[in-house]
Amino acid sequence: MTTNWLEGVTEKLIPTSLGLINVRVGGRCDGPAMVCWPSLMMDGTMWQYQYEYFAPTHRVVLIDSPGHGRSDALRKIIDLKDCSAALVEILDALDIDKCVLVGNSWGGMLAGVFPAYYPQRTAAAVGINCTASLPTTVESVWASALSTFLSLHAKMPPLAAKAAKAAFVGPTAEATNPEIRGVHQVRSAGRPEVGGVGAAQHPHRTQGRAPPPEHHQERARPDHRR
Repeated sequence: MTTNWLEGVTEKLIPTSLGLINVRVGGRCDGPAMVCWPSLMMDGTMWQYQYEYFAPTHRVVLIDSPGHGRSDALRKIIDLKDCSAALVEILDALDIDKCVLVGNSWGGMLAGVFPAYYPQRTAAAVGINCTASLPTTVESVWASALSTFLSLHAKMPPLAAKAAKAAFVGPTAEATNPEIRGVHQVRSAGRPEVGGVGAAQHPHRTQGRAPPPEHHQERARPDHRR
């Protein structure tokens, strides 16, 4: 694993309909474009291992999704169509005609709908840890209650932070990636800039805040066994 994997990567803020979106661009400048959209509560650096693997052959774009990382905080509730439109704006700004869209969870669901909205901008789409099925009634009620609860807090409550840590950083990840053991301290400290529904409903809570400190993220490793 490269110790300074961001060497040679260009980072910039791109204006979109969802505010300024932070992107990191690197790899082979004349290679096919691969755009990586992360999961909820993660930023573009979660794709470190994929970047290192594909950078020799692809132009790789790592996105801090709206309301995450160094991108602007959300000011409204958004959907996948909004994300698709913002992605097109990013592609236009980077002079990318077509891309291979790779997404995890939230990004995976985006990878499922983006080709339908913009087939002419899609070379291929890869969805990871996502679903195309409709939620059950119980899941819908739970999600609504959870979003309402989180919208009342400027910072993620400790109980919610603990649940998120258990969902995103399991025992195997901690055992095989010692560098991510501090993730739960970052989450427990609260990230008002990553407010999701809360930031959309209470934008005044995120205004005038300093940029978030850099921190380690969990990263997925490519599977070379196939």
